[in-house]
Amino acid sequence: MNRSVFAPGRVNLIGDHTDYAGGLALPIAIQLGTFITFDPNERSETVLFHSDTQAQKAEVQIEIGKSQVHLVEPGWARFVAAAVALSNGVVGGSGSVRSNLPIGSGLSSSASFAIALTMALGIDTEDLVGFAQEVEHLATGVPCGKLDQMAIVNGKKQFGVQIDFRDLSYRYVEIPDEIDIFIVESGETRQLEYSNYSNRRESALKAISILGDLRKVSLDEVEKLGDIDLINCCTHIISENKRVVLFGDALSKKDFQKAGRLLSESHWSLSHLYNVSTPILDNLVERATSINGVLGARVTGAGFGGSVVVLSEPGLDLQQFLTERVIKVVPSNGANLVV
Repeated sequence: MNRSVFAPGRVNLIGDHTDYAGGLALPIAIQLGTFITFDPNERSETVLFHSDTQAQKAEVQIEIGKSQVHLVEPGWARFVAAAVALSNGVVGGSGSVRSNLPIGSGLSSSASFAIALTMALGIDTEDLVGFAQEVEHLATGVPCGKLDQMAIVNGKKQFGVQIDFRDLSYRYVEIPDEIDIFIVESGETRQLEYSNYSNRRESALKAISILGDLRKVSLDEVEKLGDIDLINCCTHIISENKRVVLFGDALSKKDFQKAGRLLSESHWSLSHLYNVSTPILDNLVERATSINGVLGARVTGAGFGGSVVVLSEPGLDLQQFLTERVIKVVPSNGANLVV
C-alpha cells in the first residue's frame, strides 16, 4: 500500500544562528512544501523517485552504505541515499516527489524533503527531527542545526513555534490575524555547502567553548574575548535570544510596531555582526521597510542569499511595490500523512 506524505517548508520569523548555540527561535511552518508518494515493493532492490523539479531521477540501491552517499548522482538523489543508508533497512519501491517550495530561497526545502522522505519510506524512528537532520548532514555535508526540522514537524495552524534549543522544548505563540507575513525572494540563490555557514557555526562553537552557555553570559563578559569576530558572533546570539522573547511577547500583546522593530533589529545584527547577509538582501530589506504599512523585515534562514521575511499591516498588496517575487505565507500544520 502506498504512502503519501506532506512536509511543509518553514519561515523563521526571528532567531537565526541561535539553534546550534543552544538559543531560541520562533519559526512557523507554512502552507508550501513537499509532497511524496511512495509505493513499496519487497521484490525491488532499489528506491526510485521522479521529481517534478528535477530533470534526472533518483535511484539508489537499498544496500548502499553511508560512505557511498557522497558519490551518488544527481545531487538531489543523495538525500534518498542518505535516508536509505541511515535506516535499519528499507523496502525498495518507487515514488514521486512534488514541491511548490522555491529551491534555494531559505524556506527549508532541504529539510522539508528529508522529513517527507523519511516518512514516505516508512523509516521507523523515534526521533524524526534528529533522523532528518542526519539525512541532511550526510547528503550535503552541512552541519545544520535542528531549527528547520523542529518547525516542520511541530508546526501548528495559526501559531508559531518558540523553540528552546538547550533541550528542544517548545511552546506555541499565536500569530494574530491583524498582521500579514510575506516572503520576498531576493533572486540570490544560496547553497549552504558553498557558503560561509560552517565558518560562522565554528566561530559560535569556539566562543561557547571559552565562555560556556551564552544564555548565562553578559555582553561585558563577551568583550573580554578580545577577538572582534568572536565578540560580534556572541553579541548577535545573545541579543537575538532576547529579541525572540520580546517578539513573542509583542505578538501576545498585539504590539505590532514593536514586533516589526525587532525584526529589523535582527536583520541589522545578522548583517553587521554575524555577516550572513549580502548587499542584495540588505537593499531588499531597506526597500521593503520604506513601504507604508510594512512593520519590519529581515533576512530569514541561514542567509547568504535566499529570502526576506516581511511583517505588515493586514491587507497590504506588497507585490505592487516590489519587482521581486512576493509570497504571502500563513502559519500551518506540520508534516503529516495524506489520506
